[in-house]
Amino acid sequence: MTDEATNIVLEQLKRIHEEQRAMRNEMRRMAENQMIAARALESVRNSIGGLRDDLELMIRIEIGGLFAHLETRLENRIAERLE
Repeated sequence: MTDEATNIVLEQLKRIHEEQRAMRNEMRRMAENQMIAARALESVRNSIGGLRDDLELMIRIEIGGLFAHLETRLENRIAERLE
């Protein structure tokens, strides 16, 4: 090989090496972003789970209150009829 051909090959190898380095850095950034997204998703799931528990408790309390009110009304109506 001539010096000129050797220089061209070396220049191409340097460019390939730089491109590979850039690709590795980009892949590393993508992996970090994926980890951040996974953590955020887990946080959202935990928040939704907590909200679900709170909503379930609120609904149970509301239904319990409605049944207690209905029971009181029925007892009062029965007492009125028996008098």
